[in-house]
Amino acid sequence: MSPCAGCHPTGGSGGSAPYPDPACQELRQAAARRFGRSERQVFIGNGSDEILAFSFAAFFTPGAPVLFPNVTDI
Repeated sequence: MSPCAGCHPTGGSGGSAPYPDPACQELRQAAARRFGRSERQVFIGNGSDEILAFSFAAFFTPGAPVLFPNVTDI
């Protein structure tokens, strides 16, 4: 049997969760300690697209026009 058989993410808690913690609690705590902030001031996202999507949902009114520069991924 392969030594990797049965390996899976545990969510950092040593449990048997099939996926990591979606709130990234341990990472948020570590980043907050490292940069001298509270956990409430740390936002963890899965890439810039997700962070921007959450930001637009939080700060802009649905249906209202939003102006932004034409950004390209070079």
